Amino acid sequence: MRVWKNQDGFHFASDEDRYNLRASARWIGGDLLVAIWGGERPHIGAFALAQPRPSLKDYRIMSATASVICVVGHKEDDLVKEASELLASTLKTRVVVAAGIHWDNLD
Repeated sequence: MRVWKNQDGFHFASDEDRYNLRASARWIGGDLLVAIWGGERPHIGAFALAQPRPSLKDYRIMSATASVICVVGHKEDDLVKEASELLASTLKTRVVVAAGIHWDNLD
């Protein structure tokens, strides 16, 4: 994986040619905006907005809750939910993750 930073934020790219994934992250004030894309036809298939909160099981542990919107027929909803909640609980800030990844004929 390659990682670099420029004036637009942090950027990530997979090293595999067949499963080319990219991501970028940018601070918008104190909030984080993340885009994940790749495959043969990158797009926006789903996005999630997560915010940190104390865990319902143990208030001493930081957790997060997310709202997800998914384009009909797309399957990125689990990816954006998990990524946004992990980042929000770890960084203790609101996080939006948008993703669109597509490869034809996956087995």
